[in-house]
Amino acid sequence: SVPLRPVKYQRWAAHELEEFTALLDEAARAVERSAPAPAPDIVAQVQAVIGPGAWGEPAAARALGMSTATLRRRLSEAGTSFRTVASDMRKAAAQSLLATEHSLDEIAERLGFSDARSFRRACQGWFGMAPAEYRRQSR
Repeated sequence: SVPLRPVKYQRWAAHELEEFTALLDEAARAVERSAPAPAPDIVAQVQAVIGPGAWGEPAAARALGMSTATLRRRLSEAGTSFRTVASDMRKAAAQSLLATEHSLDEIAERLGFSDARSFRRACQGWFGMAPAEYRRQSR
């Protein structure tokens, strides 16, 4: 609580600058050594939680323990969107399910589509053909 005299402070500053710089360098090295591991790939995390019964963005965000806005931001930082990830997952699942004998209505329901018509439109975009035609050609 006693103020330093200007002359004494000037002498200390010159002496302590080297020590202070050395402490800063040491602290910087410690931070570099303890740098956190990179976060797991957000796309892989989303792919792990979406699927039958949970195709929606809010459900995926809840499963990952984050808000929908945070999920959107992290996917955007990764250069994609939830819609793109979900569409890719649905496309892969559709390819597998169309190789089975399940009805198109059942497949549409499993993939989270509101009806078979929405599923048909999605197949048209993914494969360039209707699901029944894709099924015939893949056999």
